[in-house]
Amino acid sequence: MILAVLVLLIMSYFSIFHQLDKQPMQLWDESSYALNAQEMLERKNPFEMYLLGEPELYNTKPPFAIWCMAISIHFIGLNELGARLPAALFALFAVVLLFYISYRYTQNGFYALFPPLILLSSTGFISEHIARTGDTDSILAFWILAQCVAIFLYTTLAEGNQKYLLIAAICFTMGCFTKGIAGFSAIPGIIAWLIYTQKLRSIFTQREFYVGVTIFIIIVPGYYLFRNYLTPGYLDTVYRFEVGGRLWQQEFLNPEKRPFYYYYQSMIMNERLITWVFILPVSIIVLLRSAKNNLQQLGMLFLFGLISVSVILALSSTKLFWHDAPLYPLIAGVIGISFLLLIKKIESHQLLLLVIGITCWPYYTVVYNNIKNPLSSHFPSFLKNIRTNKYSTDSLVVINADPNFPLHFYAKQQTLSGKYLEIKHPMSESLIPNMLIITEKYAREVDVNKRFILDTLAQQDECRLYRIIALREDNN
Repeated sequence: MILAVLVLLIMSYFSIFHQLDKQPMQLWDESSYALNAQEMLERKNPFEMYLLGEPELYNTKPPFAIWCMAISIHFIGLNELGARLPAALFALFAVVLLFYISYRYTQNGFYALFPPLILLSSTGFISEHIARTGDTDSILAFWILAQCVAIFLYTTLAEGNQKYLLIAAICFTMGCFTKGIAGFSAIPGIIAWLIYTQKLRSIFTQREFYVGVTIFIIIVPGYYLFRNYLTPGYLDTVYRFEVGGRLWQQEFLNPEKRPFYYYYQSMIMNERLITWVFILPVSIIVLLRSAKNNLQQLGMLFLFGLISVSVILALSSTKLFWHDAPLYPLIAGVIGISFLLLIKKIESHQLLLLVIGITCWPYYTVVYNNIKNPLSSHFPSFLKNIRTNKYSTDSLVVINADPNFPLHFYAKQQTLSGKYLEIKHPMSESLIPNMLIITEKYAREVDVNKRFILDTLAQQDECRLYRIIALREDNN
């Protein structure tokens, strides 16, 4: 058991945490969430979110993920690791939970490794927007997995099961407190499971059910109402972007209408679940044909949850690739449990070796991607290089004409370290001779060269540092 846990932690490190801060901050969600968290710390207001000094009405989700990020940034600092650690930790929690529930019904540490190792080798889950960036989806995926596990224990255990009903209610609450209505994705499947196990009626006789409902009402609807009090118009925005946005197509997010099978297509075409997605149908057949016992029933519950989340995602018109995050732990549960059922039935070491061999390639792919993926931007390293050299205390201006939250993230980071970095539009009238300016896009380089006579001071990849010499005559 101890050796199996050690193997799990080592493989989790290389899959989830190794070089977690290698990539610079990503556009949109990750960098805007980090700015939300930093402003929350500065304002000491945990309930109302701000972005660039204004009340936040783009990110309408409840604040649990931002709270986690704020705590991480408070202790680690406003940097890539501080922003990403909460998502990575919740990915680890999902891995550990799969191991725990598998071990509970196998009593074999190495057999119990199969479901979590499938999750650790799921390229879509261990990637941007989910486990390795500062987003909400990894946290949501954990809460949905925890909902399923808690409900399974409630319906399976003969004694002391009432506490798991309360735990399930808390997991529902935290799922919604992380990403709004997405926290309910597994509810249809769980209701179907309660009907299947003939436990639906009994939950209404349990005191824990009503305690859980009360907790949910106080925390989730209570937060939405309080946030609307703090930020008038918040509920209208929630309806347009969170509720309506999932059911209706938001053309600014995905202009083309995507088919109902989009997520599974992406798992194949974009290699988000390469290898495992082909094994999934066989695993479902194994589950359905296996003798009924606790392990088989655990796999069946994961299947109920998987079908529920898949249908909800398919019915949504707004489809973004990272919305598939809750599918991966459930798929890992279905495939992993089916392997365990086969191994127990056949008792073949050859099958055991085959399963280990199948796991090696996708796991290697995940670790290779973590190490070898090229940098998406060289701006942070360029900024670090010029600050390390003779421009360590100079006031710098980044030229930018587009919404770019990573630049604001690094500007805030510079401010917190006592240095000056400001972001200005290329046509800003406040740009004057002797200013030091940075461009990090060819378009911005063209903009400033058209407007100014420049002295090139440093360059690296797409980044340039200039000193403004004078305004060009044709711009007078």
